[in-house]
Amino acid sequence: MEKRHIHSLSNSLIGEVLKRCSKKNYKICLCYHGVQEDHHPACIRSSVFREQMQYISKYFKVVSLKYFISNIDVLEDNYVTVTFDDGYVNLIKNAFPILSDLGIPATVFLPINFIGKTNNWYPRCNYPYLKVVSLKQLYDIIHTFKNIYFGSHTFSHSNLSQLSDQQLMHEIRDSKVFLEEKLAQEIISIAYPYGTLVEIDKRASNYSKLAGYKCGLSTHFGRYNSQYDLFNIRRIVIWSSDNISSFKNKLAGNYDWLAFKEKLSFFRYNIRRNR
Repeated sequence: MEKRHIHSLSNSLIGEVLKRCSKKNYKICLCYHGVQEDHHPACIRSSVFREQMQYISKYFKVVSLKYFISNIDVLEDNYVTVTFDDGYVNLIKNAFPILSDLGIPATVFLPINFIGKTNNWYPRCNYPYLKVVSLKQLYDIIHTFKNIYFGSHTFSHSNLSQLSDQQLMHEIRDSKVFLEEKLAQEIISIAYPYGTLVEIDKRASNYSKLAGYKCGLSTHFGRYNSQYDLFNIRRIVIWSSDNISSFKNKLAGNYDWLAFKEKLSFFRYNIRRNR
């Protein structure tokens, strides 16, 4: 289903009805990628990003990921944490100053093999590659922005469900070791590349626990997280097409049906795979 159709359905009367069927007591983990003013399907415009951050700063309690997972079952409604996958350079100019101005902490997940390079883990794409931060830029970020933290996005940004056990452990454990050595800080979190139900399996969460992480983040849509599922933290992915209206509705529950849609797709995928 195209995103424009998802927006139309979620922002209609049907979305309002589905919202009323949603669970309560939600704790929201937002997922961004890049932030820049020029159009790019992996990026939200910086002006829109500022508007979204101002909104959550006013109406939500925005906390660090560490605080979020440490207190997840005692937090009341309206808690939000902010994350970025891939570690793009455009965040330095277009996102971090906004977060700093508003006092919003955020966690950035880094794909080790692409540090200082571009996001060419997509072999064929119809839009420009984006630059990933270098080690020097990471050091500058640490010294300039006090509320920016880092996590692993594995080494090669691969589909983890397709890797052998040995490859998977390397991607998960050794990326943590690398970042802790280079950044001189504890790495408590990992975001699984792609992160849908099809692209991660139980091995990823099990190996993440063994490697010493405190949590693992997926892109499985959801506003509800608990201490019993810390290695499958659901997130609300913010698309380049999300304006302030759709952003508010994502936080309010109009898009919660996407979680069921993904589970249905996963069910169909397993049927095809087992034929």
